[in-house]
Amino acid sequence: MENVHKKLRSLLPDTVTLNGCVSARDALQHCQERVFRVVLVDLVIPDVNSVALMNQLRVLQPHAVMVALALRTANDIAGECRSQGFHDVMLKPFDAAAVDEWRAKYFEVKDILSVDDNVLSCGEFTGKQDKVDGYFQRLKNMCHDSFEKLASACYEDTILDLSRVPLHNEKLPRLVMEMDSQAKKFGIMLRLVGNPDAQKALSALVETASLPFFTSISDAKNAAA
Repeated sequence: MENVHKKLRSLLPDTVTLNGCVSARDALQHCQERVFRVVLVDLVIPDVNSVALMNQLRVLQPHAVMVALALRTANDIAGECRSQGFHDVMLKPFDAAAVDEWRAKYFEVKDILSVDDNVLSCGEFTGKQDKVDGYFQRLKNMCHDSFEKLASACYEDTILDLSRVPLHNEKLPRLVMEMDSQAKKFGIMLRLVGNPDAQKALSALVETASLPFFTSISDAKNAAA
């Protein structure tokens, strides 16, 4: 385990804090004392059921992303891990490019989703097109905490500003569907803001067509007045 931590540490920038645990008890103690964004659980730990350990850690870290550390095999290891309850998989031996993509997926979140009053704004995508999936996934990962913050402030409706989200006829509606689902869990209703192309893409699906849509934040605010 120590060698795994050392190797992964060498591939991550100093801006990412990586805590290594030498036993299941150590991991449980860490998760009782701190809040983590991501929890990595090796599938090969002597005398430890890694899936059972992950479920124990999930109770202590309900908002963390649970990632399995798995050996590269010919099997559908990613599918197996997700069926066991893990959110994602990191394969060993580590590949520098894969680790960098993983880091961007979970830790490059600055300004990607911001809350101001009852306005939830999606940040602009500035990466290469082959990284756009990670951008949409990070927005989905962050929306639960954002709606929880809005609910704690007693907002019953939220303006979701999509004006800087890249237009993808499949990814954009799926993002809005996920955000609408998370918002409803907190009793929050959504009003959307974006350009005409985004409105057209969302109106094509039954799940998103009925959501109120506006071309500006001011129009969305005036509609609720």
